[in-house]
Amino acid sequence: MLRFSPIWKFFSHMEVYAILLDDAEAYLAGNYEVLVEKSRNDILTLYVFSNREVQDVDEIKVGKTSLDDAVYVFLRDKYNVRRHFSKLPLINKLLLLFEAASLILIIRHREETRGGELIELALAGEKGYANKIWFLKKEGINLSTMVEEYLDLKLINMRSYQKIEELVNEAIRIISYEIQRRVG
Repeated sequence: MLRFSPIWKFFSHMEVYAILLDDAEAYLAGNYEVLVEKSRNDILTLYVFSNREVQDVDEIKVGKTSLDDAVYVFLRDKYNVRRHFSKLPLINKLLLLFEAASLILIIRHREETRGGELIELALAGEKGYANKIWFLKKEGINLSTMVEEYLDLKLINMRSYQKIEELVNEAIRIISYEIQRRVG
C-alpha cells in the first residue's frame, strides 16, 4: 500500500489535511458529519463537519473498543450526540470528502487495481468537482479511450509518473500551487 508521509511532512507546518480513502470512515451523527482517519497505533483523527464546514479536528485513541464505539463515545461526550449515529456508505463518504476537499488527487498506481479510482473519478466529475481533481497515473498503465475522453470532457488535470519519488514531487508541486492560489 502506498504511503505518502513525505508529502504530509512537507506541509506539516500548515493547515493541510491529507486523507487517504482507504484509511477513512465517515459517520452521520445528529447534525454532524464526521470523517475519521485511521492512523498508527490505534489513533484516530476525527474531522467534525457541520453544514459541510470543518468545526473541529481531534485525535482519540481507540483502545480495546471498536472504531464505531470509540467515535460514538467521543461524539456523545463532546457534542452530546445521543441518536442518529450511523456509518455512511462508501459513496456518501466519497461525497463528503469531495465536498470538504480543496484538492483531490486520484492515483492509479497499479494495473491490477479493480478500477475503483475510475469510479471515484467519474463520481467526482459528475457531481461537479472536476475542477478539484488531479488524476495521477503510473507510466505504462494504459487508459481506455473512454477514460481519456472523460478526462478531456471534464477538463480534469492528468499527470504521469515513473517512480514513487516522482509521484511525491508531483503531489507536493500540485498542493503547493493550490495553496498559493488560495492564499494569493
